[in-house]
Amino acid sequence: MKIICLHQSAELYGSDRSFLQVVTYFSEREDVTDILVLLPMHGPLVTELQKLQVQVEITRLCILRKVWLKKLQWGKLLFPLFKLPSKYKRFKHADIVYCNTTVVMDFYLLALVLKNRNILHVREIPGKWLTRFFTFFINAGKVLALYNSKSTAAAFKKVIRGQVVYNAFEGFDYTVAEPADVSETSQALHFLLVGRINDWKGQDFAIDAFSQLDAEQPFTLTILGSVFEGNEHLLAELREKVQACGLEDKVRFVAFVPDPEPYYQEADVLLVPSKKPEPFGRIAIEAMSIAKPVIAADHGGLSEIVVHEETGLLFTPNSQKDFIKCLQCYFKDSHLMREHGIQGYKRFKTQFSTQSLTTALDEIF
Repeated sequence: MKIICLHQSAELYGSDRSFLQVVTYFSEREDVTDILVLLPMHGPLVTELQKLQVQVEITRLCILRKVWLKKLQWGKLLFPLFKLPSKYKRFKHADIVYCNTTVVMDFYLLALVLKNRNILHVREIPGKWLTRFFTFFINAGKVLALYNSKSTAAAFKKVIRGQVVYNAFEGFDYTVAEPADVSETSQALHFLLVGRINDWKGQDFAIDAFSQLDAEQPFTLTILGSVFEGNEHLLAELREKVQACGLEDKVRFVAFVPDPEPYYQEADVLLVPSKKPEPFGRIAIEAMSIAKPVIAADHGGLSEIVVHEETGLLFTPNSQKDFIKCLQCYFKDSHLMREHGIQGYKRFKTQFSTQSLTTALDEIF
């Protein structure tokens, strides 16, 4: 069996790691003899894919990036389409074409004419009009859609063929041990916020909330992530906000790193204050894999991952008051924070392990 895989990036954020998991799954199947991965750029994901001994090629892909659309950079969208005829000659010999994102137009256009099996992994919840646009091509190309959550599936309710397959995570190194009691050691609580810096992940929201805390409540906040090219002003604005709030000694910015585990290990709580619904929220299960509780906005896939007052706390999206209330819960009760982390670890093991993903993919492929 020959499989061609498409992806929009070459970094190691959540969607990149999820893509790597699926390619790893393909590489371990005895009936898969040939895997070709097409990426639009070089990056750390390439190195990880090469370890699987699969063929990786860097090529132009027509990717609907928001920053390109806003700046009317039509050349970056149109020029890759001139390579569609050569892609067609290669794709028609594949048994399966698998695309890990909704924003690669090459996949949709080729699916209209290809006779092989075309599979799209939907890991985004686009706006209403984009969803209709993608739905048209999915149905017209007779594409099988795989959704990373029920929330994502609900956004694409008019797609004819679809199935929910939750994301999974291999798990960080976790040894069950009794952690220190924060209230007894008088240590600051360490909060972690991981993700691409953009206008909806909630980094600015979190900074505003922490600026309202009592000065006597000790904490640190690590914001881990980088921006897409063209959005550098967003990081500059966040740094200015931290300075204006007088939080320079409490908030630090760390650029994206391929291995974020050390930052998860040193954190007490993971924050996911996304302003818009997350299709899934992989970083939540990453934290749960080492018994870290999660405070998350109660919408999208996060509502399916985090069990309120059991594995973490959910707050009303975009509500500063509700978010601060959740923060105060852990400041006041370190035992509760610890218990939520332990329950989160148990939920991770039963619901979001790689074995559960493998079982689901076996049924599909």
